[in-house]
Amino acid sequence: MNIRENLIDINDRIKANAKGPVTLVAVSKTVTCDEVRVAMDAGQTVFGENRVQELQNKYSVIGNKATWHLIGHLQTNKVKYVVDKVGLIHSVDSTRLADEISRCCISKNIVMPCLLQVNVSKEDSKSGVYMEDVDRMVDYMLGLEGISLKGFMTMAPLDASESELHNIFSRLYKKYLDIKQEYIHNTDICMLSMGMTHDFEIALQEGANIIRVGTGIFH
Repeated sequence: MNIRENLIDINDRIKANAKGPVTLVAVSKTVTCDEVRVAMDAGQTVFGENRVQELQNKYSVIGNKATWHLIGHLQTNKVKYVVDKVGLIHSVDSTRLADEISRCCISKNIVMPCLLQVNVSKEDSKSGVYMEDVDRMVDYMLGLEGISLKGFMTMAPLDASESELHNIFSRLYKKYLDIKQEYIHNTDICMLSMGMTHDFEIALQEGANIIRVGTGIFH
């Protein structure tokens, strides 16, 4: 494993496929703080954690020298542990979770940037709202204090074909553009988090501006 060389490779592939500026989130679940520091020394600034406990552990060592994103499923009873540590929550998937993020942020006098997680492919094993519920959830989240809705996140099935990946990512990109146009005067929706190690190039081709890469960097 050569984290520095892996990052160079990933960033080269981003440049070859991106439509514009891209945020690379290095998914640091299961890796050590020392490995995170190697990536930081190589210029990586944003790291994503799936689990609240692991995020807390790394934050206690590294703190805000890195920017942390919560990218995994977030239980409502864990919200209070992350809202003062992360720069973005990718995985808002219900009104109940949005309500709790709002409540915790209001109590701490902060505003949390959030993404609405969309289950485009309707996989039973994935969290996220279905495409037909996106408009309702956008309206709901825009009405909450303490939350700033920044855009959308999705995960494609691991076994999806290349054509299926293009279809999934392009559908959410179109919805993202529609929502940006609909709310052009009263929101700053600008983020579309799509693509992981195995499919980020296709996601970039279809308009992603945030990608989440773990094994491509740390293994």
